[in-house]
Amino acid sequence: MKRILFAILLTAFAFGQVTPKGQQSDNYTTAKKKGGVVLSGDMVDEIMYPRQKPVYGPDGNVTDVSPANPLPTWGGAGFALNAAIGNITGLTTVNKFGRNTEIDAADTSDVWDGGQITSGVSQIWVAPTAAAVHNIASTSDLDSVGLTGTLTLQIFGLPRWTSAEISEVIIMDGTNNVATDSSYVIIHRMKVLTKGGSPANVGVITATATAPSATTVTARINIGQGQTHMAIYGIPSTHTLYLTDMYASTNKAVGAAGLVDISLWANPGPYSELTGFISKHTFGLMTVGT
Repeated sequence: MKRILFAILLTAFAFGQVTPKGQQSDNYTTAKKKGGVVLSGDMVDEIMYPRQKPVYGPDGNVTDVSPANPLPTWGGAGFALNAAIGNITGLTTVNKFGRNTEIDAADTSDVWDGGQITSGVSQIWVAPTAAAVHNIASTSDLDSVGLTGTLTLQIFGLPRWTSAEISEVIIMDGTNNVATDSSYVIIHRMKVLTKGGSPANVGVITATATAPSATTVTARINIGQGQTHMAIYGIPSTHTLYLTDMYASTNKAVGAAGLVDISLWANPGPYSELTGFISKHTFGLMTVGT
């Protein structure tokens, strides 16, 4: 069985939206007649037809729709692309993916770089018990400035469950620990920024929490991958996650057909209970050995 973990803490943020600005009419003129004042600019056969002007823009800063400020024509891939580019205020996109290279029969494992079988045991991802400085190090001395492996590394995570994502750049020093400038409750992405040659990282690069969560490996890049492959993501209370798609695949090397259950798990309160995950969705896969 596979388990995909997301640490989710939900509130909301505002989107720009299309709203009526109100019933307005251009060319208002008045003419006093018996019975009162008549607005004649939009009169058709003695019937008043008010006009509505749609407006568009971020909340609190909308503008009348016009050729210079047209309504967006989002739809399909267009919406996702515009969000990724930054054309949609208050919204960004995340393509979170992961890989586990080995799961034995009857084992349960998380889909991340450290989830494969080690000494016969599947490794479950665990978050630090509290915000902690992390030590970044490689299993190879070649992942160091001036050598052939990783020179600099960027990490992404949350300093608190109530704060937005931050990132920082690490200057690698091979097998020696390099401490992060910030403390993190989760590091959910790392990527190689610069390298001295090929592959991108010669050794396994890990982010290991210090006290009070000493030895907890929060993120890991396997040899040659250049970035984390972890289907694990932390959402701060200042943001809302809208999950629009989920997919998975499986391969089996030899033998009979393999059956795999894929599950999506969410933790609504990681700030108080790190292991309080709730099952949100499960589907099955089947593959034939080759």
